[in-house]
Amino acid sequence: MLIERIKRKIETGLCITPMTTPVVYFGNYEKAKVCTVSLNPSDIEFVNSRGILLDNANQERLCSRLKLNKKDDEELSDGEAEQVLQYCNGYFKLRPYLWFNKLEHFIKHFNGYSYFDGSCVHLDLVQWATTPKWKDLFK
Repeated sequence: MLIERIKRKIETGLCITPMTTPVVYFGNYEKAKVCTVSLNPSDIEFVNSRGILLDNANQERLCSRLKLNKKDDEELSDGEAEQVLQYCNGYFKLRPYLWFNKLEHFIKHFNGYSYFDGSCVHLDLVQWATTPKWKDLFK
């Protein structure tokens, strides 16, 4: 089911950040014992502060459509979806967004779990990054 979810194209008319993929989770879902939850991934997972897509291994956090050489209106193959899933699994081994450090401190201090050892995974209610940011969508 996750692969089918990841393979979907970006529907037109939505505020999904262009050239991104859904983030089904951050971390190792199969190994985790607990999870944290928030609304949706930040566009900063895929773009820099100027809104330009992160495009090389030194910048990447997740697998973008640019990396896969896929347009927004194209469905991903099974192999491409697996690659996206590998990035989700390995998220905390690359360059996680600094936002997670605050949560990491809390879950580690009070419960002994960690994103970085795989005992905690992060889930979002909406799996797509948005542009504009979610808080600005309904103004």
